[in-house]
Amino acid sequence: MSSTPRSLTPPGTQFAYNNVALDVVGRVIEVVTGQPYEDTVHELLLEPLGLDGTRFFVDQLAGQAIAGSHTVVDGRATSTPDDWYLPRNAHPDGGLISNAHDQLRYAKFLMGDGRGADGAPILQPESLSAMRSDPGPGGTLIAEIDGYGVTLCLRRSAEGVTIVERGGDYQGQHSGFLLVPERDFAMTLLTNSSGGTPLKVELFYDNWALKRFTGLRNPLAEPVRLTPAQLAQYEGSYVAKSIDQSGTMQRTVMTATGRDGQPQWSGVGGPESTQTLTFYRDDYVLVAGQDLGPPGAIRANFVRGRDGRIAWYSFGGRLHRPQD
Repeated sequence: MSSTPRSLTPPGTQFAYNNVALDVVGRVIEVVTGQPYEDTVHELLLEPLGLDGTRFFVDQLAGQAIAGSHTVVDGRATSTPDDWYLPRNAHPDGGLISNAHDQLRYAKFLMGDGRGADGAPILQPESLSAMRSDPGPGGTLIAEIDGYGVTLCLRRSAEGVTIVERGGDYQGQHSGFLLVPERDFAMTLLTNSSGGTPLKVELFYDNWALKRFTGLRNPLAEPVRLTPAQLAQYEGSYVAKSIDQSGTMQRTVMTATGRDGQPQWSGVGGPESTQTLTFYRDDYVLVAGQDLGPPGAIRANFVRGRDGRIAWYSFGGRLHRPQD
């Protein structure tokens, strides 16, 4: 018995990261073009930009070194070949195999005039600008964000300069992609180990790289202490639902209890996954915990409903609903 899919919140009212949205767009592209999604991307983007080291399938990269997935076990990187598998329906949200050279060439294209490697136009400059204009609702996605453009995350520095960002995480694979068009600066990171997460957080969400290469900083976040009465409204259990590759529904439950004027989070993994949340403004927190990178680099937020009560906790762009 099937049910009608429903969005968690009314469209356009709340940011939530969801790979399925991109997968649906990929299927629409197949219907419109009458050919596989991968062929369209190759013809309209990869080939005109000269991205010869970027493909969807390993056999199309014969002779090129490919870094397989690894996980850290007892402090050592261990190869996990089974983590490499990604079904075709997920190619629009993260199926490309690429390298740092091609990533930076793509960044140059995004900050340019819309021409390809041979000078032929691919997109109008106005279209490139529109991709990072008029974002939807803001919130947090590791950093505090203004919203999303066309597949591009937009956030601001303390100086008000727009930072354009993408990236992704998969089993044993973590990537980061950042542009500061006003500074003509781009940076990319591709890792093939579960240990890549702290490095990505440090380079892309802390201040070191941003200050060193662009002279910018993340917006300041001065900690504030809540009274027990203020903290009580955030306490309780929150649940997020997702579907894994096998189609099985999964539940992630997080429980918040206040300690010393700040909430402590005990995640599914037990005591080792405990996170400390430090409020820095209304409903916005800094998140610190084991293997999460430098303290203060990760931000999350609570979302209120129309009645003013806490309706969601957004961590990593995923919405967790309070349990009754």
